[in-house]
Amino acid sequence: MFSNRVPPSSAIVNALATGTTPGRVRLSVSACGIFFVGMALWLGIALLLLPEPSSLLWIIPVSIVLGTAVTIVFTRWGAASLMQFVADRTGVVRVVMGRAGVVRLSKRIGQRSYFRRDFVLGGLTVLGGIAIATLLIALGAGRDVVLGVCALPLTWLLLASGIFMLRTAFRIRSTDIPLEGVSASPLAAVYLRSGGAAEDLSRGIAADRLVGGLTDSDLVDAASVARVLSRIRHTI
Repeated sequence: MFSNRVPPSSAIVNALATGTTPGRVRLSVSACGIFFVGMALWLGIALLLLPEPSSLLWIIPVSIVLGTAVTIVFTRWGAASLMQFVADRTGVVRVVMGRAGVVRLSKRIGQRSYFRRDFVLGGLTVLGGIAIATLLIALGAGRDVVLGVCALPLTWLLLASGIFMLRTAFRIRSTDIPLEGVSASPLAAVYLRSGGAAEDLSRGIAADRLVGGLTDSDLVDAASVARVLSRIRHTI
């Protein structure tokens, strides 16, 4: 078992580090946030320039509810979560973006069909939007109404995503060490599955604790964890 000879946190952090500066990561995350906010503003202004924008007034509160619901579903689902991990100089690892995705991964690890379920759920979401638009057209709704029902929830979703990413950029400190989310996320997921608290992901977990509780069954269930551990061993 790997847990009998756990490497120091510094070795684990070095194995997971991307080699990218925290400033560059902050810049890229901020750029994505600004892009999403800009798209939301552009879409909102385009809707206001429709021939009869007054017809959208009743749709605005409905679209806010729909947009909020979609945001919550995507967050809980974890499908929209990009996972960004960082570590401080003492080897404490924390997730600054994508905690919901890690929590979800901890419940799905070992289930080979969960990617297929994600694809099906994503497809149903898209088909649901198309079905609503088709129904409105069949009921004789005007173009403005159809565009409002379909586009306004997307506007709120883009705006919420942009604000979230801008907030995330400020959570990355200048002294942090950016880590590979693809490598760190399975370790954190197994840590949660073995009884770790989800709040620890935000507060920070010593890197050696992430691998200290791993068992042979974890390596069998999650091939990605085995690959990460193999790379950590080669750095010692």
